[in-house]
Amino acid sequence: MRSEENIRNYFQSYLNVRSTLFWLHQKRQLRRFVDFFDSVESQPLTDLQRQSVILDERRNLVVAGAGTGKTSVIVAKAGYLVKSGKCKPEDILLLAFNADAAKELAERCKDRLGVDIQASTFHALGNRIVGEVEPVVPTLSRLAQDSQYFSRFLDRVVDELRADQRAWKKARTFILGHLKPYRPESEFSTLAEYVSYVRTVELRALSGDLVKSFAELDIANFLFFNGVNFEYEKRYPHGPKRYQPDFYLTDYGLWLEHFGIDREGNTAPYIDRANYHREMEWKRGIHAQFGTKLLETYSWQKSEGTLTTAFHGLLKDQGVKFSPRSQDEIFKALRETGYTTQLAALVETFLSHFKSNQMSLAELTRKARASSKPDRATTFAELFEFFFERYQAELADKKPREIDFNDMISYATRYVETGRFSVPWKYIIVDEFQDISVGRYLLLEAMLKSRKDLKFFAVGDDWQAIYRFAGSDISIMSQFREFFGRATIVKLDRTFRFNDRIAAVSGEFVQKNPKQIRKDLTTNVHCETPQVFVHWMDLDEREQTSPRALLQAIRLIKKGAQGDDPSLLILARYNHLLPDRSALKMIGEIWSGQVKAPLTVHRSKGLQADYVVITGLTANKYGFPSEIQDDPLLELVLAEPDSYPNAEERRLFYVALTRAKHQVHLLADRTNPSAFALELLNGGYDVQHIGRSNDDGRSCPECRSGTIQLKQPGFAACSSFPYCEYVAPLCGVCGKGFMLPIHDEVGRTYHCVDDQCEGSAAVCPKCRTGAMVIKTSKYGDMRACNIWPRCDYVEGGVGVREESVGAV
Repeated sequence: MRSEENIRNYFQSYLNVRSTLFWLHQKRQLRRFVDFFDSVESQPLTDLQRQSVILDERRNLVVAGAGTGKTSVIVAKAGYLVKSGKCKPEDILLLAFNADAAKELAERCKDRLGVDIQASTFHALGNRIVGEVEPVVPTLSRLAQDSQYFSRFLDRVVDELRADQRAWKKARTFILGHLKPYRPESEFSTLAEYVSYVRTVELRALSGDLVKSFAELDIANFLFFNGVNFEYEKRYPHGPKRYQPDFYLTDYGLWLEHFGIDREGNTAPYIDRANYHREMEWKRGIHAQFGTKLLETYSWQKSEGTLTTAFHGLLKDQGVKFSPRSQDEIFKALRETGYTTQLAALVETFLSHFKSNQMSLAELTRKARASSKPDRATTFAELFEFFFERYQAELADKKPREIDFNDMISYATRYVETGRFSVPWKYIIVDEFQDISVGRYLLLEAMLKSRKDLKFFAVGDDWQAIYRFAGSDISIMSQFREFFGRATIVKLDRTFRFNDRIAAVSGEFVQKNPKQIRKDLTTNVHCETPQVFVHWMDLDEREQTSPRALLQAIRLIKKGAQGDDPSLLILARYNHLLPDRSALKMIGEIWSGQVKAPLTVHRSKGLQADYVVITGLTANKYGFPSEIQDDPLLELVLAEPDSYPNAEERRLFYVALTRAKHQVHLLADRTNPSAFALELLNGGYDVQHIGRSNDDGRSCPECRSGTIQLKQPGFAACSSFPYCEYVAPLCGVCGKGFMLPIHDEVGRTYHCVDDQCEGSAAVCPKCRTGAMVIKTSKYGDMRACNIWPRCDYVEGGVGVREESVGAV
């Protein structure tokens, strides 16, 4: 299969070159400029780099993997065009995506070629075009430059929204019914996935309660909206102390349980159906036994859109009186619980992409109606119009007229298309082409169509496409010919940065996604042992000023470090996980070489160090991969998403891995590892693991997707607690440590996590989940399953009666 792919790639790369007769002149051109190609950079260009430089199709793409010398190719390309007489320096335009990159390209050309080549960002180019066409140059708005000013503007518009009766009705409908993007439990294959999602969207009710499901959110908001007092998860006063029904209506003595079942009684895929129904019957029995009133709602009511209507009728039948709150009370609650802040953040992101893609409100409405959830999308589109009109008015009302960064590009595109601006260049070279957005593509396309002799040369790496959140569209590069027509594509296959072991792990990892362009990178350095290390440690992000785990890992790395002055770079997914000044001082006292400034992975792109440490491989909101998810509404204005799980995070992880020259060291949370850490552990990668095997008993034995964590002294539970109710049993020998189920010579047995303790317990023979431990009752001590009442097994086959059990 791979050989067929290589043949296909060969013809894709070179067939067009043959068709232009360039292939016949290649050797002559390479001989003619051999001295230039040997000396233009500090190292002679490779054969593929030279071939990519002399490409002369109208449209050319160089796919350059990490460390393959893409900047060298760009500089050599500019130099070749000038030296061959194809262009004068002023005929060439270099385009980059940020000012620092553009400045570096210009300086590199000046240093290596001795000529000035114009380098610009897309925004600066757009601003130049607008400035040359319009008689009065527009001012860049504060809305585009000052995030706090923009936030205050949105806050003001939210107040205007409340004052406009028609707009407020739309806003209230969207906020209360659609702001939190609903996904039914049945869509999730594991409890950990579900917990990750609901934590991301934060199911905070108007009452201030943080609830566990979308149905519970609807119920809580309905009760608040209608002035019905309630307590969320109040302890039931009878029977087992741990029983906490979902809702208690304080003025009526009514209890409510929301049961997660469909019409056929099926549960979510990650919930054991039989056990769940046993618990339902147990709860019904408790209320019957103690004479308390239990009301029930079901997940199928939420998925069918009848929950609140059914709940209204249920309460009315019980004599519950409704006292709807005033609109001002509701608006105040929306502000206090963060709903309006979440709405403003969504509008801010949506507005930027809407303008970047040069969409119209009519086009937005069409896309919303055709979306997978048209009710939510069309409701938002109507509300967005209110914000958009006020934003545009804010720009237009200023004298002189103001524009934002998106206007720079959209106006420039229009002026090129209408001929009001004449493109003066003969050759456009674009760096980091994988970051191209729709708006930038439209400007580029307009320039290319404006003159037939304009040629285009792009360099990029789809494996490093990490800016979809900023509007980049990877398909423009991965489907290059569909966007630009006939084109030559060449892949640079030799990396100069890292060794073969890092290349193998990083390449295999990123190419798990079949949509990535296939390529095999060769290296100059070959190693006999793995050079990617995963350190399994007890991570605690609160220890930022005294990063015990990080310091421990660096001490270990130092022992095997190569060279007299090795460089060290520390990377994290988010800024707040990077070591601060105090921690850096401690690191500097340990590391004898250069300690580079710690960076987020996004900011590290293009950099390298001898040794790289990547922190935070933890399964939480700010872990790696990040569990923060885009609102599905952004699909209306963002590039089509890649359906492969964590597609962009996977590319970002590739960027992190490929910053290292010698070794990469990853810090993974032993008790709450991220999905990437677990993949490296169980996926057969050429990685060395330190401090953990692939079966050390940390997986939750009940939900099978979480991991056991020490929540506080004497209390260890599933990482998905309280969504998963599993609590690890305390050791009966030492009385301090907790026990985990580990496979040993006699099978699966619970053992104390304290290496100095020999405490153990058998696995419950009935549920095969809990541990057989001593429980105290008024009838004396007995050995029973520790997850009672979800399992009622007692040695001897007698079920544990609820009145006989003391502490669980």
